[in-house]
Amino acid sequence: MRKFYSLMLLLFCSSLLTAQKIDLDKYAIKASYLQLPSNPLPVEFTTFSTKFIANGINLNDAGYTNRESDLEAVYFKISGFKRVTTGGHISIKVQIDGYDMGKPEVVKKEEKSKDKDGKETITVSYKITFKYLVPMKYTITDLNGKIVKDGSLAEGILSYKTYESGSYSTSTALENYWKENGSSVKRGLLGGFISEKLSTFEGRLNYEIGYVPRTVNDILWSTDSPKHPENEQFKKVCSNVKAAIAEMTTETPLSLSKVKPAIAYYDTILVKYAKDEKPERKLRYAAWYNMAIIYYWLEDYDNAIRCCDGLVANDYDKSDAKDLKAGSERMKRVLSGEIKSSHYVRDVSNATAPPLTTFQQEEEQARLSALKDKAIQEQAAREVASANQPVARSGMLDLDKTVNSVGGLLGKMGSKKSSVVFDKPLADLIISMNESFANYQLISKSLSVNGCSSNAALEMGTQLEKFKTEYNNVGGKLDKQSSTKMKTLISVYGEITVKEIMTSYMVPSDPAKLQSLMVDPINLLKDLTNDCLDLVLNKNQDKKIILTLLADMQKTLNYGTHGLFNDNNCNNQAYDLAKSSFRRLKTVTEQSNLSEEVKGDFAQLLNAYSPLFQSETNLTREPQNTKLIEDINKNSYPAFVLKLLQTQ
Repeated sequence: MRKFYSLMLLLFCSSLLTAQKIDLDKYAIKASYLQLPSNPLPVEFTTFSTKFIANGINLNDAGYTNRESDLEAVYFKISGFKRVTTGGHISIKVQIDGYDMGKPEVVKKEEKSKDKDGKETITVSYKITFKYLVPMKYTITDLNGKIVKDGSLAEGILSYKTYESGSYSTSTALENYWKENGSSVKRGLLGGFISEKLSTFEGRLNYEIGYVPRTVNDILWSTDSPKHPENEQFKKVCSNVKAAIAEMTTETPLSLSKVKPAIAYYDTILVKYAKDEKPERKLRYAAWYNMAIIYYWLEDYDNAIRCCDGLVANDYDKSDAKDLKAGSERMKRVLSGEIKSSHYVRDVSNATAPPLTTFQQEEEQARLSALKDKAIQEQAAREVASANQPVARSGMLDLDKTVNSVGGLLGKMGSKKSSVVFDKPLADLIISMNESFANYQLISKSLSVNGCSSNAALEMGTQLEKFKTEYNNVGGKLDKQSSTKMKTLISVYGEITVKEIMTSYMVPSDPAKLQSLMVDPINLLKDLTNDCLDLVLNKNQDKKIILTLLADMQKTLNYGTHGLFNDNNCNNQAYDLAKSSFRRLKTVTEQSNLSEEVKGDFAQLLNAYSPLFQSETNLTREPQNTKLIEDINKNSYPAFVLKLLQTQ
């Protein structure tokens, strides 16, 4: 009898061990592959050419120079294809058909409120609104002019966008705003509309015909139950699978030999833990899921689908099986054509366009003839403008030009000594101007860090309004040349901070491309800002460096210490930028030719900032630091700037 009870106890304990509670954790992995086209062209098609046609619209009105080649220089980049001037395997033609800019309407809004005594107050505000559209369509043709695909990029009532200005307390204030800024606002809206539609189309082209290198985040399921007998081995196998998948590249597939032991181990789990009890079904779920992931990246889609069916039959969590199975079935179809793997070399660096067909020769002749006619028209227009109005263009900014070429637009800087007498409003204007530039630079620097540009882009509108307000406060204190430069700078900000452009900075779908597109605008803003500073500072380089670095530090420090970003990495990035400016400022202190009095005040300001830079990471929402930075921002910072400006 004792032996019988011992045997029963042993079986009972074995049952408890087998059914022991098991916890699972997501185990992050990264996988690299070549995203294959959803609608592939023949693999021998390796080149493309583009053609933009602008009918009924002067591209100057959209912020471009009046040449379609400006668009061709930016759009499109198709991964896995090489752009050629003419005669590509495919030709992409985009046609812009004028634009519809609705008549601005003034919207009056009244809001009623009551104070604690029940007294009613009516607040009135005014804003301008209108709808706008740039109709655009495209045609993709092959070597012989046969249409491969065509369609609309923007057409019809659903494509219209709506503009709303900011609110103003009086209709007169709104009218003055629109008189001064209406043209640049419209130019920015048109340019933003065209840019958005072409960027979206470029993304669609890459999805449909491109070969795009991708690195994606994926997961395995690992155990997190130290007392479970499979815990250590399960985690070890997950680690081995992660390492094997990490070795994949767009050209190198997953090695079967490196994941075969993992598949064998997961198969034993299915046999060893086969009971219809939740802990065992949970463990089998992890095994089925991990095998499905392994087979997917091995491109063994039949086995991946088999494992997905196993997940469903296991009946622990069926939902994961649906997407995995659908993805496996889609890839099975994709690889049933000419291409048999999403890991291979597609090198088009030496690709050449095929000989021109008769159709392409005729197209090229027409293109060259059109360019010649346009050049003649432009020359005639220049001669007329030169005869009738020999003044430089104003308000028309070609953002695709380098900083060196901007000088012609702005005119030569005078060398006369400025007679400006600086007071607090002027100092505040200089501060605001430099912080506007610092904020726009921060947007560009932040694009590469998981969309950290979002809050900087939101802040840009507020910053620009502050800059405008400070300029309006100054009145006639600036000489005519300085005032004109400042207005030009504000106008440029208006053009490149319109709602549509800022939205693209807030949620960047292609950060690298956006950063490249921002290079020339940033150079232009820097050039304009330096011009304004040179005029009012008599080209004092020490003062200019200090003012710009202080603005850099103050703006990024506000982000880094107040936790304005959702992502802690973004706060760290802003804080690191502030620390970099702080270190450079300390160097400037030692090297500048400023008076000893100003150097002493400068050292005191840096000592005030110093406690904020003792940490290795950002100071998010630490009350004592928040209070300190607010105090510096309100008192020490503007006071020093004013003294620096007033001192010869």
